[in-house]
Amino acid sequence: MAKLELDPMFRGNFGELAFESYACERKIAYLSSEDVHNGLYRKRRNSLTFKLGPYRIPLKIEKYLIPEIRRISKPNGKYGSGFKFDYLAASLAGFKRDENGLYLPDCEIGLRRFSWVEVKFGEGRLSDQQKEAMEQTQIPVSVIRVQGKLPQFINVGPDERYSGINESINRKTIFD
Repeated sequence: MAKLELDPMFRGNFGELAFESYACERKIAYLSSEDVHNGLYRKRRNSLTFKLGPYRIPLKIEKYLIPEIRRISKPNGKYGSGFKFDYLAASLAGFKRDENGLYLPDCEIGLRRFSWVEVKFGEGRLSDQQKEAMEQTQIPVSVIRVQGKLPQFINVGPDERYSGINESINRKTIFD
């Protein structure tokens, strides 16, 4: 086992996982900004498949919102990897459900159902770029704050009971 320090990247990922669970409980579909970008900007269409836990929910978006969603979801990092916000979320309140409990949107989704979501763990603050983007979008922005204590370290490593996968991990490769 290796001792893994719970650094800011881990805390950020944990915060996003907490948001996804929070969203599921409240029937809020979500999609990462990266998936929004890949779905709209690259494929040039007006629908996205949102997530709600294990379910996938295709939603058509009103056309007037597409340019703004493309602009806000465009990567802004040095290597095209940074995004202004973590998620685009859509309320599923009022949608009909089929016999399996899946949501069946029967119309295009407009402004009142959407929100950009930024997840902050602990005392994390919005960046100047995020504050600027908040002023430039008509889609509301929600900041989700995840509070709580995590240990400083956790142990991570291959489970020796399952040797097939461990053989490749245990070889001196990219992990060393």
